[in-house]
Amino acid sequence: MGVSRALMKTAKRKSAFRAAQIGGLMFIGTLFAAIDAALDAFFGQLDMLPKTPLVLFLFLLGWVCNSVAIVFGLISMDRFIPLLNKFIQSPIKRLDPDKAIKKQISLESMR
Repeated sequence: MGVSRALMKTAKRKSAFRAAQIGGLMFIGTLFAAIDAALDAFFGQLDMLPKTPLVLFLFLLGWVCNSVAIVFGLISMDRFIPLLNKFIQSPIKRLDPDKAIKKQISLESMR
């Protein structure tokens, strides 16, 4: 999200929006990782036989949550690295707020 905010301060608004979307994917992955951690803590306090259906279901749920967190992390990393690479290799032009406001007003007056 920090990269998205930095891109918003430049003329790269489309890239900033894309970075925010990628940050949202990573946030969702983090939520699944937190659910997995909570299930692991629950397993530590659980005093049941290891082969009961409830324990097997919770173990499977934790495995699925962890797998989904990894997939979301990999997808967001796969999409973020090219965006960051493009950002680093291109010249950065700071957005002039007065010029941007005048341009927006002229576009709105044409409509």
